[in-house]
Amino acid sequence: MSTGTLEPVTSPLGTLEPSPVARQPVYVQIVAGKLQCSQAGNHAADGRDLVRQCVQQLDQEIFPAKLFVLWATNEFAPHVELLNGVREGLIAHGLGHVPLIGTSAAAVCFDQKVHEHGVVLTCIASRWVEARTGIATDVRRDPIDAANRLLSELWLDDERAINSNINANGNRYLMMYVPGHSDDLDPAKYCGPEIVEQINRLTYGRLHVFGGMSSAGMIAGDGYQFRDSLVLK
Repeated sequence: MSTGTLEPVTSPLGTLEPSPVARQPVYVQIVAGKLQCSQAGNHAADGRDLVRQCVQQLDQEIFPAKLFVLWATNEFAPHVELLNGVREGLIAHGLGHVPLIGTSAAAVCFDQKVHEHGVVLTCIASRWVEARTGIATDVRRDPIDAANRLLSELWLDDERAINSNINANGNRYLMMYVPGHSDDLDPAKYCGPEIVEQINRLTYGRLHVFGGMSSAGMIAGDGYQFRDSLVLK
């Protein structure tokens, strides 16, 4: 299970958020690198190309990268080479310090189409956003304990102990990817709802939680989650 939290940075004048009026300043840039399929089966090169596409679109002086999110189909499994290529690309462009999370998926969507063999790398960039990432392993053994460990890694357990209103301004978001069905399709091992319920309970329902369930594609299986250069299953 991998997650990332996004938090606006508060200025002396208050929290700066994107304006719905197009003519006013923009505080966040979101760009994406995408491939419909692997390039000649070289997944490391695919990863570097995804980063190159993102960097070409970023105005890093105004919008520093804060979080990368990777969605990859089973075409790229077991994803280790792909993650290594992404990592190499980030380091080459001076972005090795920027955290990354992600998940495997049955398909990815871009350019108004569904791609069953594709991959997408998204970058969230802003001076006014901070991101933290966390993981919890061995989730099926004890989903409730996994949720506790995850919040501890995100530092949110300390805030719960001090103040139950951990999202007073309503501007924090938790992006979370949980395991899908197990290889044997045992319903007792399907733990996603338990994890989400426990996260909501521990945070008093005050975090905006979104994300998805990892998929192994059109076959039964856990799927994968990503954090930086780690591939988890």
